[in-house]
Amino acid sequence: MWISAALGVGIAALGTHVEVVAQGGHGIAAWAAAQAETPHLWALDALPFVFGMAAFGLRARSRAFRGHALWSLTAALVLVSVSAFAYALEEERRAGAHLTAVNESGSLRYRSLHVPALIREGQPWEAARDNFEAVLQRLTTRYPQAGVGVEARWQVYDQSLRETGTVDFQAVEALRLAADRMTAAIEAEGRVHSDRAALGFVVGLLGMMVSLGVGIAMLNRMGRIQRSLAKSERQFRATLDNAPIGMAIVSLEGRFVSVNRALCEMLGYDEADLMAADFQTITHPGDLNADLEKVQGLIDGRETSYRMEKRYVDARGETVWAQLDVSIIRDEAGRPVHFISQIQDVTQARASTLQLQYLATHDALTGLAKRAVLAERVQDAIDLRARTPSHSYAVLFIDLDSFKEVNDTYGHAIGDELLAMLAKRILRCVRETDVVARVGGDEFAVLLNGMVAEGTAVEMAERIQGALASPFALTGGLQLFSGASIGVALGADAYRSYEDVLHDADHAMYASKERRKGGVAVYSGSDSGLAAV
Repeated sequence: MWISAALGVGIAALGTHVEVVAQGGHGIAAWAAAQAETPHLWALDALPFVFGMAAFGLRARSRAFRGHALWSLTAALVLVSVSAFAYALEEERRAGAHLTAVNESGSLRYRSLHVPALIREGQPWEAARDNFEAVLQRLTTRYPQAGVGVEARWQVYDQSLRETGTVDFQAVEALRLAADRMTAAIEAEGRVHSDRAALGFVVGLLGMMVSLGVGIAMLNRMGRIQRSLAKSERQFRATLDNAPIGMAIVSLEGRFVSVNRALCEMLGYDEADLMAADFQTITHPGDLNADLEKVQGLIDGRETSYRMEKRYVDARGETVWAQLDVSIIRDEAGRPVHFISQIQDVTQARASTLQLQYLATHDALTGLAKRAVLAERVQDAIDLRARTPSHSYAVLFIDLDSFKEVNDTYGHAIGDELLAMLAKRILRCVRETDVVARVGGDEFAVLLNGMVAEGTAVEMAERIQGALASPFALTGGLQLFSGASIGVALGADAYRSYEDVLHDADHAMYASKERRKGGVAVYSGSDSGLAAV
C-alpha cells in the first residue's frame, strides 16, 4: 500500500519541481509562487491516487485493492491540502502587496490635491515632484494598465507648472480622477487575491480534515487487520500445539521454525533442543538423500507437496518410523518461504503390518515360509532359467518318517514341538539364499537356488538327514528320533511351472520311502530314471 503512495508523491513532486524550474525559480517560495501561478499543479498533486488506482487496477478483485486506493487517496489529499495552503499564503502575500499599492495610490492622490497649496506656501516644486514621480514610477511599473491614465494626467500637470509656474486646476482634477480609478483597479485586484487566499485556506482545511479522517479510518483498519492476524496466529498456534500428530514449520535450509508438543514427545526432544536442530540431523542416514531430493523438488516448483515413509533418530538414538507429509508455502511473488510438515508416528502400525505380512507368508508353528511363498520363488527360478540357461536350482521334498505314530502316541502338542525343532535344524543346514517351507503337516520343501549341481543337491539332502538323526529333547524329558525321506528334483529346461517341479520332487520322495525310509532319491526325468542314493 505504501508503494502506490510513495511513487505517486514522487511523481507529483517531480512534476512540481519541473514546473518551478521552468519558471526560473527554486526553493519553497518559488514552489508556492508556482502553485499560485499555475493552479493546474493541484491536479498534478493528485497523481498518487491516480497512480495507485492504475498500478493496482489489475488487482481489483484482491482485498488489498481497497487499502491501496485509500492510502493513495490519503496521500493525494495531503498533497492537495499542502498545495492549497501554499497557494493561499501566496495569494495572501499578493493581497497584502496590493493593499500597500492602494495606500501608495491614495498617497499619490493626496499629493496631487495638495501640491498647489504647497506651492502657494512657497515650498519648492522640484522636491514635491521628485517624490511624486518616485511613487508614480513604482505603481505604474507594477500596474502598467491601471497607471496609464495617471501618468498621462501627471505629464499635463507637470508641464503646466514648468511652463507657466501656476497650477492648472483642471489638470489637478483630471489627475485626481485618474488616481482614483487606479486605486479602485488595484483594490479590486487585491480583493481577488484575498478571495483566492480564503478559498485556498478552505480547500486546505477540508483536504486535511478529509485526509485525517481517511487516515484514522485506515489506521483503524490496520488495527483490525493486526488484531485479526494476531487472533489467527493464536488459533494456528493452538491448532499446532494441540494437534495429535507432530507438526512443524521448517525453513528452506531445514531448520525448525516452530514445532508442536506432539513432535517433541514423538522424538523425545525438548522444544528448545529441537528448535536448535534441523531435520537433516534427526533423519536416519538411509532416508536422508531421498528426503532431500523431494525437498529440492518443492523448492524448484516441480511439486507442491510430497508424502514419504521415513525413519527418524530420536533423542535416545532409536529409530522412529513416521509418515511425513510436506507442503511448501510461497509468498505473493511465488518465492518459497518455508515448509509445513506433518509427521505421524507409524512405528507400531508398521510393526503390526510387517507382522501381518509375516503371518500371511510364514507358518505360525515353525516360522518357515508357506507353500505359496515357495511356489512363487520356484516359479522365479524357472523363469530365470528360461532367460539364463546357465542358472541352476533344485527342490528337495522332505517327508518325516513315522510322524503319525508320534502324534498318536504322545499327542499333537509333542508332535507340534517336534515339528518346530525339526524346522530349526533344517534352517541351520541351508544357505540364506535358499528357501525352506512347510508344505503339509509333516512335509517340508527346500529350494536350493543357484550354483546347484546334482551332487550338491544330494549332499544337502544328506546333510539335512544327518541333522535330523540326533535325538530331540522334548518337554517332560522325552527324547525322540525322527528320520526323513527326501526326494530331489533338479531344475530342467522342460519345467514351466512350480507344480511340475514339486510333483517330481514329491514323486522322488515317495520312491525313496518305498525303497527304504530315511533315503534320498533324485528324479531324472521318468519313473524308471529315479535314482536312489
